Amino acid sequence: MAVTAANLIRTSMQDLGVLGAGEAADGSHMADGLRRLQLLISGWALDPLTVVQTERVVFPTTSGKGTYTIGPGMDLDFVRPMSQSSIVGAGLVLNAGQPNEIEIPRTMMTYDAYQGLRVKTLTSGQFTSVFYRPGSDARTTTPTPHPYDIEVGDVILWPVPTDANPLVLYIQRFLPMFENLTTSYPVPDGYLAALQHNLTLAMAPMFQVDPPAYVVRTAAHTLAAMKRQNYQFTDAALDPMFTFGSSAGYDIESGGTTRRG
Repeated sequence: MAVTAANLIRTSMQDLGVLGAGEAADGSHMADGLRRLQLLISGWALDPLTVVQTERVVFPTTSGKGTYTIGPGMDLDFVRPMSQSSIVGAGLVLNAGQPNEIEIPRTMMTYDAYQGLRVKTLTSGQFTSVFYRPGSDARTTTPTPHPYDIEVGDVILWPVPTDANPLVLYIQRFLPMFENLTTSYPVPDGYLAALQHNLTLAMAPMFQVDPPAYVVRTAAHTLAAMKRQNYQFTDAALDPMFTFGSSAGYDIESGGTTRRG
């Protein structure tokens, strides 16, 4: 369902009893409400249980290039992932666009793993690992922004690939950041109630009023229900000695285990 920030803010003001049906809201109140809506969504983006979806995104790569900026208008033109945990998986595409196209899982490196690389400029035909560094100051466009631009991050491929095979990233997407009052943004049906009632709570201090009890209860209930719905099942990581015995080992291609023989 598509909704505008203005509709959300007016509904919250009505629920708080500071705006009557059919009345026009003051412009300053609408601007303040928009800022509080943006703060609410920004805070939810720190919680993996408020993820709208995990999106598979394919990016082209350049031979001999290991570091790519990610963000609007950057090398990887996409909304910058909030944190390292916002990229939940990566892959390497071989034979792109062909009937025998395949995707090979790649390992997402931690800071410790990246720092432990002895030769960070090592080259190879294919990269085996991906490291994401959010909040980088690297950019490829002009004009030059503030030295520290949190809207841009670095995606580093290691070893530096000499073959230009596409990169796949599985990126968590959150609710859209409402940039203005009038643009309609898509919000999943199950999220809209949680967003509306929690915005009402966030706006209550603006008018120095207590939100109605039913709004407080509904805000908590809908937010909890949304988080339960977003829980994702994952494969359990087990020590191979307890599963496949000595015939198992670490698979550098997938970052997991494999059974031999």
